[in-house]
Parts: sequence; C-alpha cells; structure tokens
Amino acid sequence: YRGSQKSNIINWDLLSISQLPFTNNSIDLIYTSHVIEHVSDEAASNFFLESFKKLKMGGGIRIVCPDMEYLFNTYKRGDKTPFFPIHDYGKNEEVTKSNWYLLPTIKNPSIQQLFLWAFARQASIHHNKAVNPLKDKEVDNLFSSYTLEKAFDKCVHLCDLSVQKKRPEEHINWWTESKLTKFLNKAGFRKIIISRYGQSIFPEMRDTQYFDTN
Repeated sequence: YRGSQKSNIINWDLLSISQLPFTNNSIDLIYTSHVIEHVSDEAASNFFLESFKKLKMGGGIRIVCPDMEYLFNTYKRGDKTPFFPIHDYGKNEEVTKSNWYLLPTIKNPSIQQLFLWAFARQASIHHNKAVNPLKDKEVDNLFSSYTLEKAFDKCVHLCDLSVQKKRPEEHINWWTESKLTKFLNKAGFRKIIISRYGQSIFPEMRDTQYFDTN
C-alpha cells in the first residue's frame, strides 16, 4: 500500500467539489480509508456521487471510517481507551504532519473533550483556533437535549473549513451507519454491506456498496 503511493499519483482535492479525473464506468474498485471524517458533508456527498459514476457495473467502493455511534456509546460509558490523544498545538499557527506527532499531549483530558476531538476538533477547548469551544457541561447538555444527529451537527458546525485546509489531519465530520447509508443511497448505491472491525469481507456483487466502521 505504501509502495503504491510512490507512483501514478493524481492529486484531487475533495473540498474542491469537482469531478473525479476518470472516465465514467471505468473503475473496478475505489478504496478510501479514514478520509471522509476530514471533509464536509458537501465534499463527501460529491465524492460518493462521482464514485458511483466512475465505477463499472459490478465494481465496488470500500469506505473505512470511525463509527461515531460506537464512540458516542463509549463516551456515555466514560471509557477513554478508544479515543485518540489530544495533541497540544500551543500557539502554533501551522504544524507539519511529521512535527504534529511530536507535539505534547494534553494530560488527563475529560471524556467530553476526547469525544469532541474524535469528530469536531475545532469545537474542543483544547484547539487553539476554536472560536466557540464547548465546555464539558455544554457537551453533556447538547447530547442529552437533542437527537444524536442534531447534536453531532451542532458540534461540526463549529469547525471552519479554512482552518481545516491548513490542518487536514483534523476530524471535522461524523459518520454513523444510518448517515452513511443515507448519503450512499442518494448517490445511487442500493445494496450496502456493513462490516465491523475484524470482519472484513468484499463480495463480488453487482451494484454493491461496502464500508467498514473502524
């Protein structure tokens, strides 16, 4: 996988909301791993629609992304183990990916802030570009007062795409089985197969859409 990225590279910005640079009905398989949580709903919707157009009949697309319904239930249990550590940017405007891993991590962050960091980093009090960060009690109140989808959206709406373009490693979107199914159906996919961690399958089936939640 790593070696295949050294040649035959085509740069395409998902946030450009443009056409995939391939001929319609020309691709056997599209694979995207931990990408759609880094872009807006509009960009993801365009990507799914473009993928449907470019795939051959009988082709498939495999999507791997975090399962935010699972992480929501983990947050409700107060279990911090599945969440990524929160790296402290300090006052840095931009940090290269290689240097980002070297940044210190926040010691003993709350479960609420770890939860936000998983899908709406700019909504966290630990993000140095946060405009209206959510405190712990605000997170709890939000997810107890609204439907899960609406609460997720309210957090994501605090994320600015101009900041995301400078820090593409950050998560600014949420995906659950129901949301992803809705978006894929809208793009034209009709048969969707859900696979959890360690259950990887890829059946050869006409008009099949497959995605992992990870």
